[in-house]
Amino acid sequence: MVNNIYIKKYLNLLSEFVNNDIEASEFERKFLEIHRTDPSDYSPEIHKIISILFSDVDNYCSDSQIRDEGDLDDHELWGRAKVALRKLRKAISG
Repeated sequence: MVNNIYIKKYLNLLSEFVNNDIEASEFERKFLEIHRTDPSDYSPEIHKIISILFSDVDNYCSDSQIRDEGDLDDHELWGRAKVALRKLRKAISG
């Protein structure tokens, strides 16, 4: 099933980031690559988790010199990714 493939991609990427195997800028790039081709045909619960994470990635700014109020830094994006990973795991197991 296509959705399972994309959910696995999101789970693997989130795990890499949360485990500090990749940096925030690489997470951002890879997330956007996955999201761009994702058919987004999920249950409302999973769709909400991925949509919120997309907004978090969209609000991420790696450069502190141009970061605006409301933008996320590396650590804040990591925290949001950790929450998304927990919620996504719960959503697919329940």
